[in-house]
Amino acid sequence: MANRGTTKKLCSLVAVLALMVLIMGVPLVPARAEEGLPALVVTATPSSVYVGEDATVTLSLSDKAGQPLKEGIKVIINIDALGFASTGTTGAEGTVAVTLPAGKLMEGTFTGKVLVEGYEEGTFTLEVAGKKLNVEPASVSVVFAQQVTIEAVLSDAEEEKPVEKGAMAVLSLPKGTVTATVGEDGKVLFTASGPELLGVGTFTAFISVEGYADAQLELKVEPGKLLVSPGSFEISFTKTATLVLKVAEEAATEEENEESTPLPEGTVLLVALNDYTDTVTVGKEGSATITVGADALKVGEDMELVLKVEGYEDLALPLKVNTGALKVDPAELTVKGTEDVVFTATLTDADGNDVPYSLNDEQLVATLTVDSLTATAAVGKNSKVTFTLPASAMEELGGGSFEGEVSLINFDKAVFKLTITDLPEKEEPQPPEEPTEPEEPTTITLELTVGSNTLKVSGEAVEMDVAPYLKDGRVMVPVRFLAEALGFPVEYDFSDPTNKIVTVHAVEDIVLTIGSNKALVGTQEVELDAAPEIVNGRTMVPVRFVAETLGFDVQWADGVVTLTQKEQP
Repeated sequence: MANRGTTKKLCSLVAVLALMVLIMGVPLVPARAEEGLPALVVTATPSSVYVGEDATVTLSLSDKAGQPLKEGIKVIINIDALGFASTGTTGAEGTVAVTLPAGKLMEGTFTGKVLVEGYEEGTFTLEVAGKKLNVEPASVSVVFAQQVTIEAVLSDAEEEKPVEKGAMAVLSLPKGTVTATVGEDGKVLFTASGPELLGVGTFTAFISVEGYADAQLELKVEPGKLLVSPGSFEISFTKTATLVLKVAEEAATEEENEESTPLPEGTVLLVALNDYTDTVTVGKEGSATITVGADALKVGEDMELVLKVEGYEDLALPLKVNTGALKVDPAELTVKGTEDVVFTATLTDADGNDVPYSLNDEQLVATLTVDSLTATAAVGKNSKVTFTLPASAMEELGGGSFEGEVSLINFDKAVFKLTITDLPEKEEPQPPEEPTEPEEPTTITLELTVGSNTLKVSGEAVEMDVAPYLKDGRVMVPVRFLAEALGFPVEYDFSDPTNKIVTVHAVEDIVLTIGSNKALVGTQEVELDAAPEIVNGRTMVPVRFVAETLGFDVQWADGVVTLTQKEQP
């Protein structure tokens, strides 16, 4: 006959299971596993408990692929041999915590069952030990590293003596287990791979020794620190910047850092630069090569390249970006100035690499500047630009060789030389001179003939580049020869192609605009009978207006113009 204790346990179990049927609608005796139902994997933590006190066990439920069950699923747990049954609901990560009263525990190894609707019956093994394991310290703090050491002292809690030397101890960590042999005085030293078995945070670990209940160990893992060489970067702007570095973990002392541990090959390195992010795989001896596109590079700004590795603190490296060196090929061009010219050039950086054709989805445009001539061109994907040089713009320059430049955002300007043939050289503007009053007034006479290049100044012959001619009944003469012969300097301002200005400096300056019938004498605006114009690179003006404004009498007879200085009052 069964004894009364056994009968009482059986009656209690039947009552609990009957209650489960009423509450959850689960059959008292599970049916055979239906074909096609997924397997239910159950892991108990701790896997060994002490017989002499209430024990709380956390069951982790997952499918065969290791995917945890969803939160909120109803579960039935029973350990037949201990007369224990309970219900619960899955929490985060598919876990269920159950508490076994000390009164139901007895030494031995027992199989528990877990029932979840839609899954095969799951099982787990629970050992109930007659000895309690004590761990000192009960809480350990370590720094994340490739290899983490965890030291503890194990003893029998009741007999207060160290665990026997040579016993095998198992440390259960968040991602797996490690083993170590107990040494003198119960000391044990576990060595665990940080990336494989640990994460950053606070965890509950368990230490197991055969014959003892598992002992709990609170484990705090703080993030490690990275050591990177070089510690900063200074680069020139380019289409694609390449940064090469070595990554290691920082050791506890400076002496140890001299032989620091490189991150292992295959470690994933996350790189962030403002809004730009990328992942890089660490190579041999901790080497890593990072490539950054032009969109992420900001010239002149204090930038930080942030490196992220799981388990370690983020590390920010200063990054300075200078303007890049620009090269243009060809750097010299000879053209005829009498016709429009279209030519293609290639732009590269100092190392001969292509320049970017866009920045943040905006097309880049290169600018060619030669004196008053300006041309622009979109940068192609092949780093080529095609400029158009209008004949009209080159006519303004005149013949000769000119130093110019090609510019592109974020690059230094590249030198460019343009030689124009088939055009006369342009007269060089002379710096303005302060008009001076002659100490002794002298009489000046000028004589010029329409169609003749000879100008007579007080009887002395001077040759002009362009001969005077008639336009709308007015004699047009080169302003520079006329004004300087009369003793007045001339200044040119052709910086604005649409508003070319010539100034004759006198007591009251005469300001003329090419193509305009209006002039300024001092501050007064006056009308001209004929507008100034450029002929063969020379500025032609109506002789009567200029001469009379400068104080000369003008006489005309048979194509000859005679200018005589008026007598001073």
